Amino acid sequence: MNITPITPYDDAYRVEPDQVKPVITDSIWYDYSGIPDGHQNRLHLHHYHQLDVILDGEFTLTLREGLDQTGRPGDAWLIPPLVWHGVNCANPFRWCSFKFHLTSHLWPMLGTQFQRFTVPNHLRQCIEVMIERNLTIKPLASEHITAAMSLCLVELIDQHPQLSVTNPVGEFRHALWPLLEKVQNNPSIQWNVRRMAGEMGLSPDYFTRCFRQVVHQSPQQYILETVMRAAAANLVKAPEIPIKEVAARAGYANTQAFTHAFTRVFNVSPAAYRKQ
Repeated sequence: MNITPITPYDDAYRVEPDQVKPVITDSIWYDYSGIPDGHQNRLHLHHYHQLDVILDGEFTLTLREGLDQTGRPGDAWLIPPLVWHGVNCANPFRWCSFKFHLTSHLWPMLGTQFQRFTVPNHLRQCIEVMIERNLTIKPLASEHITAAMSLCLVELIDQHPQLSVTNPVGEFRHALWPLLEKVQNNPSIQWNVRRMAGEMGLSPDYFTRCFRQVVHQSPQQYILETVMRAAAANLVKAPEIPIKEVAARAGYANTQAFTHAFTRVFNVSPAAYRKQ
């Protein structure tokens, strides 16, 4: 989409086209539910981001390692991919849960870390209107969902300014997101540290140090998880495709090697992930 800046006044603030970036790449689905008391959802994980906003009532998000979170109206959290979580509620509650793929330029900030924040009243009202538009199937309802998700993520970053603080690798961060976009768009390519470092004109050692500081994981782990998230999406979206073919699309000629790598990331086999 071409964006033509319009500046009707000399002192008008000019927004350049390259400053306008999407927050999410695609919305998978959203769940608006009223949940009865006593509901439990076993621990599970998935290949996409999940953003939960509590609209009414109270429930507990169960996490591993004793990091459970209790949510009340206005509370929200962002659950990144590959984080085990479940739901446990003693009382009824109402929520809106968004599932989506995060755009690559926000991955260094929000890609791997669980984050909790508060959704202000005006944004909760926006979500309520979004729900009403979807229930009555009004025009542009799906666009409203995308807008609501984006506003929630902006609010999250505003409440956690440390996420976007410039640091000694600030230039590296700025140059990294186009590379992450390339990796996420082409996960079947045989990516490795040397190739990624070469894309940025850096030595593998320096690239690895900066990558760890920005993304909070090694490049090798990021590559593996990106490939497996794409494979998991294929398993769910196309259940008729044999696992052997999903493995081949992920760059694995050997199904056994693919199953081993997938299980390392998700702690379940590809067949079990497809069924859950």
